[in-house]
Amino acid sequence: MSKPSEANLIARQALEQTPDIPTRTLARILFENDPKMFKSVDNARKTIQYLRGQNGTHCKKFAAKTSPNLIKSAGWQLNEMPVSISRPTKALQVNGENRVLIMSDMHIPYHDKNSIEAAVKFGRAFKPNIIHLNGDIADFYAISRHDKDPRREMVQELDAVRQFLYWLRKCFPKAQILYKIGNHEDRMERFLVKNAPVFLGVPDFEVAEILKFRDMGIELVKSLQLVRFGKLPVYHGHELPQGMSSPVNPARGLWMRVQETCVAGHWHRVSEHTEKTGISDKISSCWSLGCLCDMKPDYASVNRWSAGFATVETDKGGEFEFHNKKIIQGRVF
Repeated sequence: MSKPSEANLIARQALEQTPDIPTRTLARILFENDPKMFKSVDNARKTIQYLRGQNGTHCKKFAAKTSPNLIKSAGWQLNEMPVSISRPTKALQVNGENRVLIMSDMHIPYHDKNSIEAAVKFGRAFKPNIIHLNGDIADFYAISRHDKDPRREMVQELDAVRQFLYWLRKCFPKAQILYKIGNHEDRMERFLVKNAPVFLGVPDFEVAEILKFRDMGIELVKSLQLVRFGKLPVYHGHELPQGMSSPVNPARGLWMRVQETCVAGHWHRVSEHTEKTGISDKISSCWSLGCLCDMKPDYASVNRWSAGFATVETDKGGEFEFHNKKIIQGRVF
């Protein structure tokens, strides 16, 4: 008898852990988790069918000898509760004594060079051990769903983002750098879904590979993934319920969405809202971060944006001190 392939062993282990999962569902999961081992969803599906004896009489006899517990009779799904394929995103928890510099919404190459330099200059004096790039650092204009100027080339955008990341690493050679995927970086996956789904899951087409995170020691934070610095939750902002307008400012809108302490970018405005809730008199504060992008882009030449960034200091118990900074004419306040 020939030795089972590595793909067979992985699929067998998955089937033993979740024997009642539908074949197509498990095939999608196997492909998403290991696209190098399973070249396509169909390839993973055929592997599972082989193990379950669903590829003809000979295959069924072989499977009956080698993996009888994996074989399912026709109609078995009618008598079982379907297996949930929900995979909640796990928050990234950063504990301990830390000094964090948070920068958001640069939209490179449509960034404000003076504002970024002001934030980094302040950051170097602050001496953070963590830099958190909180989404929309890159713009990905060329693959947006909006009408586009074809003269703005994707290769130039990517070169500019990589140049910034190399420069940032030079400015903070020892700091841990986290890069959160915002809604603009998400444009890459949406573009592939619509135009080239065959490349979904191929590492060469993922943002971390395109922007060369490994070369610069940058760590990826997935889209929709919450980051907590001690007890302080930080989102980009696109993860939260949309369409809830606030008559005051984005921070109040953020509080209306979560009703607990939180920080988010996305809205390009420096703001704060504090409110007491509940019988226990709990006080919560929400902050929205300013942006570091061009303040008068073609698509929004009139706006209410403000430039800014933030710093966080956390202790061993998770308590934090947060400072929401604004930049006015190159000066930090």
